[in-house]
Amino acid sequence: MSSGRWMMAAGLIFLVASAPTASGTPLYKVTDLGSDYRPVAMNDSGQVVGVSSQSPGLPPYGYGPWVAGVYRDGRWSQVPSPAPTTSAVFAGMPIYSSPIGITRAGDVVFSESWTWKDGPLTRDRVEYRTTASNSEGWQIGVATDYHWSNLNGGQNEQRSILLSPASARTGSVDSDDVASAGGLAGDPAKWAYNRWRGVTTAAALNDHLEVAGTSQPWPGDPSHAYLRDRTGKSVDLGTLGGSYSSSAGLNNLGEVVGTAETANGTLHAFVYRDGKMIDLAPDSIGYSIASAINDAGVIVGRAEDEEGNFGALFRDGTALRLDQLVDASSGWLITSAITINQAGWILAEGEKDGVDSYLLLTPLDETPVPEPSVLIVLGVGGLVVSRRLRNGFNGQAARRIAD
Repeated sequence: MSSGRWMMAAGLIFLVASAPTASGTPLYKVTDLGSDYRPVAMNDSGQVVGVSSQSPGLPPYGYGPWVAGVYRDGRWSQVPSPAPTTSAVFAGMPIYSSPIGITRAGDVVFSESWTWKDGPLTRDRVEYRTTASNSEGWQIGVATDYHWSNLNGGQNEQRSILLSPASARTGSVDSDDVASAGGLAGDPAKWAYNRWRGVTTAAALNDHLEVAGTSQPWPGDPSHAYLRDRTGKSVDLGTLGGSYSSSAGLNNLGEVVGTAETANGTLHAFVYRDGKMIDLAPDSIGYSIASAINDAGVIVGRAEDEEGNFGALFRDGTALRLDQLVDASSGWLITSAITINQAGWILAEGEKDGVDSYLLLTPLDETPVPEPSVLIVLGVGGLVVSRRLRNGFNGQAARRIAD
């Protein structure tokens, strides 16, 4: 290990050794982003893309039109949205694009929607819609196959898809532009009795085009989290002893986070790392959900205790309250963490004086955030540091945080 990396690790240990309780020195500065826009994604420069809260029916539950905005240089600015497409399945209903990501360069990525017809002799149609993107503008989404027989009470197949930046907004997307984003196949013997082959939803996409998602192979089967790796193979990530799991986030090391059912039926946050699903909050009295992980291995989400929901930073079996890592005099109650970027900036939701708002948490210290090899326990009585030192500090994650 280089001397520079030893210095960074030493600085990190000092930072966490002096980490605060509610009355100590804060680790994060809180910036109020307001509630005019609901944040959707954030790039590594801290630029945030969001959807106006005044839009009718916020995605993914509404149909738009949506108003998009970008937060940069301390303020929100509205950005133009693409023209809507037309649904061939639902009587020509317009389908509006919504912002789903922001690239490393700061360009807003909008959802894509289009319809294919299987052929001139069939009434089956396939509706496509992208839902998330990576830092280079690649998109993932779902393809819903509306079988004619299933429109009369049957079920429809839903598959995950991958779309390249070059194919987006061309107006002539065809089958050669779309790749599978993986999924769990289930029992092939059942396919002979019905065309429906399950529901697969892609949740996150990294810069290596690996995909994390959730797949139900067959009606009645439990949904499981999966990872489509660099070889194109989809791996069932399993559960924490129960029957259900779901993916939410993915980093460039192929580590997946989400939530999974335990043997006693409680949903706990997990990280899938080195071929194993690990419970991030085994002693939690309530549910917990991991929403995002960066390349440094820092995991955020939300959890539940006696007082209710709280925004969480997960570390070595403990869900740390984010509102105890900020200045207590700020008055913020942080209820959920949405995502984290490679610089360690956290998008969150919070409440102050009875008013809900969106927040940006930025590290106050210039020490880089830890990687998975440095596991730290903040608790009464001490500090435990173990080091796995695999893969080293990621270049972006290890850079100094700008003021």
